[in-house]
Amino acid sequence: MPKDRKKLPAKYADKSTGQTELVPLFDTIRKSISAYEKTNYEVKASRPGQYELYYGKEIEVQKRKYPEIC
Repeated sequence: MPKDRKKLPAKYADKSTGQTELVPLFDTIRKSISAYEKTNYEVKASRPGQYELYYGKEIEVQKRKYPEIC
C-alpha cells in the first residue's frame, strides 16, 4: 500500500448529502469484521471513515499470487 494513502482525510468528514446516514452503517460493518483482527488479519488503517484489514499470508487468485489482500 502506498504511504501517501495513509495521509488522506476521512471520506465522510465533508458533510455531503447522505454522508451522515453512512456513518452508522460504516461503524456496524467495521464492528462486524473487526473480529477477524485476532486471526491471520492485520489492521493497516483504523481511523474515522477508514478501516483496512489485510490477510497477511500469500494467496493465489486466478493463477496470480498476491503477498497480501485487503
